[in-house]
Amino acid sequence: MIPFETMASTRMEQVIARYTLKGIIFDLDGTLTNTLDQHVEAFDRVFKRNGYNVDRSKIQANMGRRPFDIVRDLIFDGKSDDALPKAQVEKLYRMAQEKIDMFTTLIPQHPPTMPGVPDVLARAKQLGLKLAVVSSTTYKNVKIILDRIDVYKYLDALVTGEDVKIGKPHPEAFLKGAEKLGFPKENLIVIGDSIHDIGSARQGGLRIIAVATGKHTVAELEAKHPDLVIPNLLGLF
Repeated sequence: MIPFETMASTRMEQVIARYTLKGIIFDLDGTLTNTLDQHVEAFDRVFKRNGYNVDRSKIQANMGRRPFDIVRDLIFDGKSDDALPKAQVEKLYRMAQEKIDMFTTLIPQHPPTMPGVPDVLARAKQLGLKLAVVSSTTYKNVKIILDRIDVYKYLDALVTGEDVKIGKPHPEAFLKGAEKLGFPKENLIVIGDSIHDIGSARQGGLRIIAVATGKHTVAELEAKHPDLVIPNLLGLF
């Protein structure tokens, strides 16, 4: 865990000093904005439309992962394309796209933001940090959300579901974010809300601060050993 001294500076200023921090890689859903319920609802509708009843708690537990990976694991038992009949492979890809399209229709005109957004991003920029958002959601939907919560202007880099071949908890997405920011991993930190964010960052050799604003409890987050767990982003500034 990241130790902090009792002093006038904020936690983020202490992290910047301790690690010569140059940038932050933010997750999106559950971290900056609260559209997780819309994601869950989109999956639920698509599953039922295709004749599947999946407990919503199982869908919630997979938040932070790509639609394709969630459909594969919850409906097709995680089997590879080679292990599935052609008709099921086609159904897998179709259901994943149906979920993406359904989510687009469910994005609120004014998506709820997490405590401190967008002020936290503005303050990070004032402190000289470069900022990236890494999301398992498609570029189209990420851009809609970022524009509607008015934070796109703060970002220096963006990685979305189309940019990666292997989804979280594989580290590819966060490593691409680090690459786009142009700094060594030692000078970056990830902020995310899910156990999948923690696993992804850890596998990629990145530090991570977990925020308990998503679908995972503080205990669930702590069990995955992030560098720090905070109730929300305001805990940094």
